[in-house]
Amino acid sequence: MMNKIVLFDFDGTLMDTEQAIVQSYRELFRRYRTVEEFTREKEISVLGPSLEEKIKEFFPDYDPVELQEEYRIFQQEHLKETIQPMPNALELLQWLKEKQYETGIVTARKRKSLIHILELFHMVSYFDILVGYDDVKKKKPDPEGIFKATQQKSYSTIYYVGDSSMDILAGKNANVITVAYLNLEEKIPVLKELHADYYVNDLIEIKEIIEKKGV
Repeated sequence: MMNKIVLFDFDGTLMDTEQAIVQSYRELFRRYRTVEEFTREKEISVLGPSLEEKIKEFFPDYDPVELQEEYRIFQQEHLKETIQPMPNALELLQWLKEKQYETGIVTARKRKSLIHILELFHMVSYFDILVGYDDVKKKKPDPEGIFKATQQKSYSTIYYVGDSSMDILAGKNANVITVAYLNLEEKIPVLKELHADYYVNDLIEIKEIIEKKGV
């Protein structure tokens, strides 16, 4: 039997980190711009792209390396009260393991931070492959992260599950099966325009997709 794998984005897909991300950006705006400038539109815009990209966009007159470090320190200090697994994420991961699917994460979060959060929620053992922001040269929507996650084996079926346009475009660029997770109302119109292979409102629906495909 050929190997099968389900790859996931992390922030906003497996882990509900919206509050942590938004609060961390808001703190930077408080320090270097104004809180009022961090509008809801900007809040939505930071859910998906890399930290480096958005820091350079929002704070072009400041050292992006220093601000990224400030962001990470603030977020780290408030992790426990601002993050939690997405509904049914653990149930889906357990089911995938029982069905002998390999699983992995391809994320715009740095590897060290990713592993820390997975350890915090006792989730490390669910995953066979982790690809973080600092493991690739080209960021999503480039498919390098997905290619890196799947380069060691020949997979008969590859899914990539994500909640942002960058995720779905990366999956399409890698020519894998794309699953868009519609977890935020404001993102739905853009995601619908990308014509992902599947759309789910709840992660547990991925079980039905896999069972229906029969692969």
